[in-house]
Amino acid sequence: MQAFRNAMARYYPERQGLLSAWELEGWAGAQWLTDAMDPCGSDLTRACVEHFMNSGTPYDAHGLLLPAAFTHAPRPSGPTRACLDAARWDDSANDGRGGWVTQVPDMTTTCFEVPQLPYRP
Repeated sequence: MQAFRNAMARYYPERQGLLSAWELEGWAGAQWLTDAMDPCGSDLTRACVEHFMNSGTPYDAHGLLLPAAFTHAPRPSGPTRACLDAARWDDSANDGRGGWVTQVPDMTTTCFEVPQLPYRP
């Protein structure tokens, strides 16, 4: 979270105080793509990136997201378990240097059964 906030402060200082979950998810998505491209080295091809993305290995954007993987799944037919977490700034964190602290010890502890809707382009 701190790397995201530092980058946004550096490159988009006018966004301070206006950051949203959408921006964080965009950051995580770009990180996912970057991590998928990295092992390709100089052989950066779509096939190489797809190999990483389609591996089925859960990816958490270095702890920013609940682990997710690109997998083919059947059309949703009922509720699904969805989890959430929140972080807040604490001036006393990190030995008084300040930092982001999560509100629960594990992102999988605040979960709900919610309707799962199919994607419709």
